[in-house]
Amino acid sequence: MDEIKKRLSSIRRKLSALGRIRLLMGLAVALFFVWLVSPAFHGLAMALYINWPFFLAILVGVVLGGYLWTIGDKDPAKVIVVVAAVAAVAYVLTAAPVRDLKYLDSIEAQEIEEMPDTTGVRYLPYEVAARFGQNTQDDSTLVLGDFEPLDNEEGGIDWVAPREPNGVWNSFINNQDGVMVIKPDGSAELMSQEFKRGEGMALHRNVAWKLKRERFFVHHTNQYYVLHDGELLGLVPYVSYRFSFPVMVPQWGGVMVVHPDGEIEDLSPEEAITDGRFEGERLYPEQLARKVGDVWKYRNGYWNTWSAHEDEAVIPEIGATDQVNSSGGKAAKSSGDSSANQVSTNQMPFLIPTEEGPQWFLAAEPYGGSFSMYRAIYINAHDGEVTYFRPDTGSALIGVNKGLDYARATFPNYQWGRNAILLEPRPIIKDETLYWMATITNADTAGVNKTVMVNSAEQGEVTVLESYEDVMAFVEGEDTGRTVEVEGDGPSGASGEPAETPENETPEEQPAQSSTSQSPADVSNMSEEELIRVIREAANELESRKED
Repeated sequence: MDEIKKRLSSIRRKLSALGRIRLLMGLAVALFFVWLVSPAFHGLAMALYINWPFFLAILVGVVLGGYLWTIGDKDPAKVIVVVAAVAAVAYVLTAAPVRDLKYLDSIEAQEIEEMPDTTGVRYLPYEVAARFGQNTQDDSTLVLGDFEPLDNEEGGIDWVAPREPNGVWNSFINNQDGVMVIKPDGSAELMSQEFKRGEGMALHRNVAWKLKRERFFVHHTNQYYVLHDGELLGLVPYVSYRFSFPVMVPQWGGVMVVHPDGEIEDLSPEEAITDGRFEGERLYPEQLARKVGDVWKYRNGYWNTWSAHEDEAVIPEIGATDQVNSSGGKAAKSSGDSSANQVSTNQMPFLIPTEEGPQWFLAAEPYGGSFSMYRAIYINAHDGEVTYFRPDTGSALIGVNKGLDYARATFPNYQWGRNAILLEPRPIIKDETLYWMATITNADTAGVNKTVMVNSAEQGEVTVLESYEDVMAFVEGEDTGRTVEVEGDGPSGASGEPAETPENETPEEQPAQSSTSQSPADVSNMSEEELIRVIREAANELESRKED
């Protein structure tokens, strides 16, 4: 009998050991599976990582409070749960401003005496460049991805977009085929080069999946491209985080370099800056450049932002109504009900070419109901150096949105927001004078109809330029274009000269037209696209008359 008991005990020990081995093997398999699919849950993991103090307070409160409750210590359990809840709520309310203040402390901004002259222009707004690209893309198996600005070697800004597989099926079997470059004059250049791991490709073939494998607990920015020795290289600056009690603070973590063969280099900021392949190239993350502007309002302290507002500068939303921007950036972003106000797709910072290289540019306005240009903030797009220009007191430089208002007032007969759109007031510095350069296009953003230069130092002085050559001549110092004096700064204002009817200057399609009467055109000579446009404009006009 004893022998039988010994044998049974031995069997139970073996089964127990086997169970532990199976448990460990199962755990290893589960961990491998989690690792395998982890890029798919990167967003959730980053939310936990950045806000881990909040989740730690919740976890400690639930686990410790629950344990004490189960063993009968109910009063201590209640205290712990209440303390954990208070800590979690306090974190939610204070984490964002504390993180901003600590990020501001990491910025060493230097004041400059004058704004650096722009050495070129970004002639095409984002929306127009994207439309040009869509009109040019003629391969049904490929589609263009997001456009990114890139400083070219000719003193201007190109728009570059990847040529991604089109559709689910192609994303599994085809690769990214290089990029499309939209030049300032609207011409398109294809750079064909197959990427083993590219944008728009499915699952592990996608470059984003591989980037998360290289560095998981960082935020990767949008990929853009440079050409080095005939090879396209993808650049992906990324944002990492450091702990500074009690929050995680963002910082420039480095730059990933994506090669067509799938190789990925991970460069530190210092290595990327000194790398000869990327001399003078854009490297600093756009998201961090924007954050510089967002935290600028705290430069005189947190409480000043909520009380005295002394020397407080905020970044306005381009195209938003005065009611939104006069709230100091604290209101929800909305364009309101005015059809004349279109919130721009491409918000600041703008990438501009200067003598010091490409710069991220932000134009700050005073807190409240003033719309002047209060601070010009520059972030060197290569090394992240921050500088700012403070206009002389009383200079009353026109702000970015008021520049748009003057541009609209130059053409009071245009149906703004219906068949005429004003896009992206980019800064142009000419002879130490700031101009807001904006593009007039049609509702389909099919091309550039006119370019207007609003003199920020002279209320109501607007120069109208008809072509790309005129714009370049103006930037180079020539006296070109038609300068008018605008009376009033609102969309309903009147021009000092009679407003002219827009002419046919939009590439490929007709430009935005004014509401003034014109001689009827011969519809028999129109293309199908022109007929559709005329019918659409007629329908919009009838609708507007019904509303009136």
